Amino acid sequence: MSILAAGLEAGGLIPSAKRVTLTGSDGTVLEFDATLSETHSGSSQPTDHPVEDGSVVTDHVIDQPDKLEIHGVISNHPILILASVRAQPSVEGGDPATRAEDAYAAIVRLQKTATLITVGTRLQDYEDMLITDRSVTRDKDTSEILDVQLSLREFKIATSEDVDAPEPAEKNDGDKTDQGRKQTTDATASVQAKADTLLVGLAKVFGG
Repeated sequence: MSILAAGLEAGGLIPSAKRVTLTGSDGTVLEFDATLSETHSGSSQPTDHPVEDGSVVTDHVIDQPDKLEIHGVISNHPILILASVRAQPSVEGGDPATRAEDAYAAIVRLQKTATLITVGTRLQDYEDMLITDRSVTRDKDTSEILDVQLSLREFKIATSEDVDAPEPAEKNDGDKTDQGRKQTTDATASVQAKADTLLVGLAKVFGG
C-alpha cells in the first residue's frame, strides 16, 4: 500500500480546518478530504513603448488572470472523527461508497462544460475559475482514492456600459426654403428685365 493510501486510511493525514472546496455555478459542490499541495500564481504585464530619444517608457499595466494548482485527495473511506458518523457523498446525490468515482465524474463535467467555479482555500478564495487541466494517478494501492491534480485559471469577464446616443441637431428648414425662393425670384426678374430692354431696342431700329 502506498504512503498516501496508508496515511488516509490510518489517519496519518489530518485534513485542514478549512478544506479546499470547488463550487460550480451549476450548483455542484465538491470538497477535498485532504490537500497535499496548493500553488497560487498571479502576474502583471507592463506595456512598453519606445520614445524619440530611444528610451522605453511604461504607460500601462495589464493584470493577468490568476492561476491555481491543487493536488487533492478524496477517498471512498474518509477519516471520521467519530466511528458512529457515516461518510457523506462527495457530491450531492452520490453514493458514499463511491465518493472518489463520483468526485472524478463531477470534475470532468465541470471541465468539459466550462463551468465557472468558486474555489475556497485557507489562503485565498477565487471566483470565476475554469479547470484547464486535470491529472489523476491511480494504481492497485490507490484504487479507493482519487488522487487528482488540477490546474485552474481565472476567467475574466468583460463588462460593457450602455450610453445614450446624442440627440441630432435640429435643422432650420424654414430659413433654407425662404432663401431658395428668394434666389429664384431675383434671377427671374433679372432675365425679364434684359428681355424687355432688348425688345425696346429692336422696336426703335425697325420702327424708326
